[in-house]
Amino acid sequence: MRVESTVRPVVWRLPDRAQTAILSGFVPLYMLYQLGRRVRRGRDQVLYGFREAMHAARDRFSPRFIHRHSDEEVKGWFANAGYAELICASERERPSFVPEAFTVCTGVEGVRR
Repeated sequence: MRVESTVRPVVWRLPDRAQTAILSGFVPLYMLYQLGRRVRRGRDQVLYGFREAMHAARDRFSPRFIHRHSDEEVKGWFANAGYAELICASERERPSFVPEAFTVCTGVEGVRR
């Protein structure tokens, strides 16, 4: 998070090619991290190539603004808007073919009262 809060305010202002040049330095780190996850957690973990790692780096370091919210905070917004039976993506059972990364981000489903 410290690296993100230092790098992102600089990188988002740069032209695309300059962003790519700077973020290319992060790509091997993303690839090694994902490889380590695969070794520790098994073959159902996503294995990043250059393209996926660059996409992850851009997602983290190139947006001008970024907002982080807890599952409980987002569930509260939906409850206040009249939704019930709220379930966060992180609380649902994940089929083995769905990568863990798809369920760790905050996502909420429910029914409108």
